[in-house]
Amino acid sequence: MGVKLTPLLSPEVQNLSKLARKKIVVDGCNLLFKYFMKIRKLGKILYDSNGDPAAHIIGFFYFIINLMERQIRPIFVFDGYPPREKREKSPIKIQRLVAAWKYYKTQAKHPAERRSLYEDPLFLYDKIISELQNFVRLMGCPVVRGISEGEAQGAWLVREGNAYGMISRDQDSLLFGCPRVYKEFNFKTESCIYYDLNAHLQRWGITHRQLVDIAILIGTDFNEGIKGVGPKTALQLIRKYGQLEDIPKERIFPINKGEENYRYQDFPFDIDRLRSLFLKPPIIKIKPSFQAPNTKYLRYFLRKKGWGLQRIDRGISRLKLAFRRLPYKQASLFTYI
Repeated sequence: MGVKLTPLLSPEVQNLSKLARKKIVVDGCNLLFKYFMKIRKLGKILYDSNGDPAAHIIGFFYFIINLMERQIRPIFVFDGYPPREKREKSPIKIQRLVAAWKYYKTQAKHPAERRSLYEDPLFLYDKIISELQNFVRLMGCPVVRGISEGEAQGAWLVREGNAYGMISRDQDSLLFGCPRVYKEFNFKTESCIYYDLNAHLQRWGITHRQLVDIAILIGTDFNEGIKGVGPKTALQLIRKYGQLEDIPKERIFPINKGEENYRYQDFPFDIDRLRSLFLKPPIIKIKPSFQAPNTKYLRYFLRKKGWGLQRIDRGISRLKLAFRRLPYKQASLFTYI
């Protein structure tokens, strides 16, 4: 879901040529959900001949090829284990997931049986993430599974100079401190939407920490916001009072008429804990390394998915040509052919 900062943001349209010769982090989970919603058949999940979901493989395959053809090198990050504020504390869900995996491995041999399993979003997500990471590696892209939030891991990679920016539809990337965020890639118009974090902070006259306070007031994936406080009001309050703790309670918890001896309530969340989730999130200190596409096993993988040889060969030919033109020193493509 993410925080809703849209009324405050001033996005720019940028030509994709400005990202040429750069490494870009891609929020893998975010992209996965996009393709699940976009690539469908008669409004339902698209399946391959084995009864497994297919939309994400199609989407990622051509997205990676299109990036490489524009000399953009992607690094994929995926979510790890969500913090306690985000996950639902239900052991029943874990039991359901374990049972689903057991059934999948021992009994679900027919495509129809597999499809029934994928009606469970919990199992669908778990199964696909595992497969998708292996597929992305076959295409020559590094994969980093974060300790917790993938966007936090991606933002750290950018700040450390391992990448130039991050592709994500969620605005949480800005809260995690990613200086450059991109979305809505259009390969026909050669354009995308771009957010510059530092430019926005200067325009608003606030710090990154204060932006996090604004988000907490509005509501994030980790907390419900304060009722009646939207993005513009939150910005005004933080600019005037500096931080959440200094905002007078009567400004955000108004007293009802007729009530006597009313005691203003405290914030219904742990401010320091919420701040730390964005300002000091758990991350893996890693420098991703690139490999050549493993076209031999990539072809085998796509054949098992029921893709036709002609379609596979066209895509892999594009991938190989794009790889050769990438401006980086790397292993020979022919190692894997």
